[in-house]
Amino acid sequence: MFRSQITVVCTANLCRSPYMEARLREQLRSVTSAPLAVGSAGTRARAGEGMASETLGLLTERGVPVAGEFQARQLTTAIVADSDLLLTASREQRAQVLEISPLALRRAFTLREFAALLCGVRLAPESIASGEWLALATAYALSRRTANAQLVNSPSADIDDPYGRGEEAFERMASEVDASIALILENLVSAAK
Repeated sequence: MFRSQITVVCTANLCRSPYMEARLREQLRSVTSAPLAVGSAGTRARAGEGMASETLGLLTERGVPVAGEFQARQLTTAIVADSDLLLTASREQRAQVLEISPLALRRAFTLREFAALLCGVRLAPESIASGEWLALATAYALSRRTANAQLVNSPSADIDDPYGRGEEAFERMASEVDASIALILENLVSAAK
């Protein structure tokens, strides 16, 4: 059984909004019981700050349990090294991950980029159950990255930071995150059938 570590990387403001982290954890647990750790860290995090009230509201509306008290943490080389997959909200954040650790290139994607690159993935059902799917899906996405440079470098790969922009911006961010996660799961579930 593989133990996987996914780290969602965000800016200082998005770190107070761990929506990607919470939704990804919840949704992945619905398709696999393999050990999986999902956490978040920020490129400019104000370590120790709590969750934004807008995010807490979005997660509560969607029935996502928010266990314990969330505290933002700063992205470090150790967190990058320990992560099997690093998902960012934007290309700028992905670039910041690579400034910290250039070797993370093979494991760092924006969430929207990763979801799009997984379209058509064909994994063996046993890889979903064992937890090996993360390494295989990451390798598959990486193998398609060069051929899809337009997608990788497009502003459409970004999810805008909603912090300070009102409730509508938080709803838009949540919709974009949910759609990307749904696309990832759709490919994993269809691959497992």
